[in-house]
Amino acid sequence: MTIDRLVEETLSEWSEEAGVPPDLASRAIGRRRRARARGVVALAGVTAAVTALILTVPSLNRAEDRPPPVVTEPQPALEVRADPGSPIPKTLVAAGDVAVYTYATISVDRSLAGGRTLMRRVWYLYDPVRKKYVKTPWARVDVAAGGKYAAVLESYPARRVGVMSTTGGEVRWTALDQPAGAVNWSPDGTKLLVTAYGTDPSVFSGADADQLPPGRTGFYVVTPGQERAAFHALPGGGGALSGTVVSDLGWSSDGSLIWETGEDGVHSRRFLDLEGRPAPAPAHEEGLPDTRTMLSPDGRLLAIERSAYPDPLVVRNLADGKVIPIPSSKDHHAVSMAAWADAGHVIAWACVPTGTPACPVIDHLALIPLHGGSPIRLTGSADFPWQPTFTRR
Repeated sequence: MTIDRLVEETLSEWSEEAGVPPDLASRAIGRRRRARARGVVALAGVTAAVTALILTVPSLNRAEDRPPPVVTEPQPALEVRADPGSPIPKTLVAAGDVAVYTYATISVDRSLAGGRTLMRRVWYLYDPVRKKYVKTPWARVDVAAGGKYAAVLESYPARRVGVMSTTGGEVRWTALDQPAGAVNWSPDGTKLLVTAYGTDPSVFSGADADQLPPGRTGFYVVTPGQERAAFHALPGGGGALSGTVVSDLGWSSDGSLIWETGEDGVHSRRFLDLEGRPAPAPAHEEGLPDTRTMLSPDGRLLAIERSAYPDPLVVRNLADGKVIPIPSSKDHHAVSMAAWADAGHVIAWACVPTGTPACPVIDHLALIPLHGGSPIRLTGSADFPWQPTFTRR
């Protein structure tokens, strides 16, 4: 089960109890989607309320450059590392330009006072020396491009952010004046974007609980090795129809700007400079259809998630507007975008096709070629939610 599915079910239950719009869950999940993710998000699908997938992509072509049509011939074979025999991976999962250097397993504690729910994450980090994922004590983990360095936060309220080698060793800490709840590396792996919160972003408000106040207080842009970082105020998150205070900030694909979710909560982004001042959207990131999209590394194709059977995941050629479905096979039906492995292959959350509109269990990651070739299962079938983070290799 993906974390998106867990959160969607939970928020849908709350929306029914409270009589709020039935698409509340989709709005919440839509907020975390972005064209990386991790740009990012690295995107295995996952809600902004409970995750931040930040898939790093390089600078894209400007609109006036008119990219050529989609190439139809088969693409070169990719280097692939998979662990299809494990529900969650024990050894490195990677394909093409991206790898899962860290992931979290998710559990839900519904016993909090006032009908509130706590999302607990246990983070695992790939150790290149031991060649396996190792359980960590950290509340948040993100890995820089190349997989050599990890940024970590302690449990909320975290008053410092650390950087360490993925092989272990000393953690270099930078002090924070305001408590933090999220951290993301810049696309080039030289800076950290730390989102500060006045309320624990892991806590959700149920229908019978008091509404959570706006949680985000601002952000820091940290250069590893700094003793103390400057705080930039930027309140946000929460609201009357929001069961979560989560409103993590993200990087533009070239790392020159940051962005927050627009006022409609789903279909737009508002870009800011690194001081928090409004800035024009980059030419290659302006006017994306909605946040359930992900640009290919070369900027020519746009993966789009939609509520349509039998093709919930499609790719649009930005040169001519042609839309093609992500190919399915007897073992893999692509449902939700996770990452681009390269310009000709996607990594998707998938289910085993049943011939019905609904996938009973969206339980594994699959590498799917767009122009011929067989899909490759990257992970085993998991019946509990987990959150992989895709990073450039």
